[in-house]
Amino acid sequence: MNNIQLQLLKNIPWAVFFSFFLVINSTAQVVDGYTDKLSYRNGETVTFYLNGTAPNGDTLNLLALDGSSATVLPGFNSMIPQSPTTANPWVDGFGYATTNKWIVPDGLRSGYFEIPGIFPIPIIIKGDKSASDIVIVCSTNTDEAYCEAGNKSMYYTIPQDTTLFWKTPAKVVSFKRPLLLTTKPNYSDSRYMEGFLKWIYQTEYSVNVIADKDMDDYSEIENAKLLIVIGHSEYWTRQARINFDKFIDAGNDVIMLSGNSMGWQVRYQNDPNNPDNPQMVCYRGTTDPALYGGSITTDPDSNLLMKTVHWNEKALNYSVLRSIGVDWPYGGDGTLFYPHLNDYEYRGHKIILENSPLLNGTNLVKGEVIPFLTGEYDGTLINGFDSHGYPVLDTAGLGFYKAQLIGYDKAFYNSTDLSHPNYAPLIAFQKKATSGKVINVSSNNWCGTDNFKEGSLVEKVTQNMIDLLLMGSDIFTSVDTKPIVVYPNPNHGYFTLKLASEGNKNIIIYDFLGTIVYQINNTTDQKFIVDISQHHKGLYHAKVIVDNTVLVVNIVYE
Repeated sequence: MNNIQLQLLKNIPWAVFFSFFLVINSTAQVVDGYTDKLSYRNGETVTFYLNGTAPNGDTLNLLALDGSSATVLPGFNSMIPQSPTTANPWVDGFGYATTNKWIVPDGLRSGYFEIPGIFPIPIIIKGDKSASDIVIVCSTNTDEAYCEAGNKSMYYTIPQDTTLFWKTPAKVVSFKRPLLLTTKPNYSDSRYMEGFLKWIYQTEYSVNVIADKDMDDYSEIENAKLLIVIGHSEYWTRQARINFDKFIDAGNDVIMLSGNSMGWQVRYQNDPNNPDNPQMVCYRGTTDPALYGGSITTDPDSNLLMKTVHWNEKALNYSVLRSIGVDWPYGGDGTLFYPHLNDYEYRGHKIILENSPLLNGTNLVKGEVIPFLTGEYDGTLINGFDSHGYPVLDTAGLGFYKAQLIGYDKAFYNSTDLSHPNYAPLIAFQKKATSGKVINVSSNNWCGTDNFKEGSLVEKVTQNMIDLLLMGSDIFTSVDTKPIVVYPNPNHGYFTLKLASEGNKNIIIYDFLGTIVYQINNTTDQKFIVDISQHHKGLYHAKVIVDNTVLVVNIVYE
């Protein structure tokens, strides 16, 4: 094992390393490696460059993220230990020798897969771009930016010197290197995507899973009904953004299950000294070079619009707010990275529009929370607050034809200044009357395994989003809510009573003879779970007295 790999292994927690040790001594036999590109279709050839020892037999497993074996890869009996052969492997590539080639078989379902190892090798298998209803964009550029292979990422040099943390990042990185993320394991994008990808792989949806780089080719998305961007989708080329907006302007729909989205402009190039070494360029310049180690003039590209700087730089002339309704400078940090924010954030989206179709079947009422943890939030434009202290969306400022703020959490751009929160939305909008609809959750960990779990509200709301948009159903709702709702109704004596009013109220439930079976006085609660199953079946009435108004609804117990 070479010095670079030893240095990286020093950064792995012992518990994690022990689990890797078990892997390499059982079936995987792989230390690290990479492929010739990021994504493939059936019939295309994958070239592997692996560092390890030949397995017993000659096969390796290609695993889905749920742990199931997608297929078995033959012909790896020649795998040998390898070390980088280039002077600057983070930019020049690792220069591993070819281990094997494999043709993707027909019938292999589209998805995000891995060859297991100390550092797993990701492989994206794309679907039928002419027939898939959904295209899922995996935020692979973010992993490339944070990748530490070769002892440099676009953030720091390893071993980390705190005096140089933002001063010595790589400006250009190679795609032909292992995906190593050890010093910042929480930034691993596969972790941010994993919960959603496990779930979608087990559904019957017709999907085409692609890499960020595929977004530069509009034909990858033009025939889909729905585009879903997942994970931590921070690094976008200008062409990818143009194609994204073109898709929406053509009347197609988008779900953004990502946060800190569209943060930096990047571009792709072939290494001038080695055309077989594809690279990603990002000088990460801003108007604050003291923070990121670069300015808008650092990038040598003469075209001002192509400068690889933060997308909210005015010189790029391409608003992120106009594309996705949110932007990182209007958001900030979350409790996943900064636990001290627990007392200041809701740890999820606090509901404002309880009758939104996106919340169908959740039984959530105004003021309740879709719980999830997030590391980074995007925020949006707020135009003051209503009489109950809820933020009001600035639809005019966003320039949208229609927009609704369904829920929100607080976010802090400066995690040490807790007196000035920003507002991270669960938002639905339509830019123009002819545009497609966009839903954005504004979180970089919505799809993570710690949030996207079976039976969770995150899973339920996500499925609602997908189903509503695929069916062409309305995702917007009247702001006015019904004053009193009972569900299910009819019922078997057990039901939920929801009230729109937040004021003080008295509630009485009585049968057709006037006998009171349930009563609560002087409450400001809005949701009640009622059990009258010990009483006789028949017709009941619920009377709610609030603000000198009497509301009555019939309840059928059968």
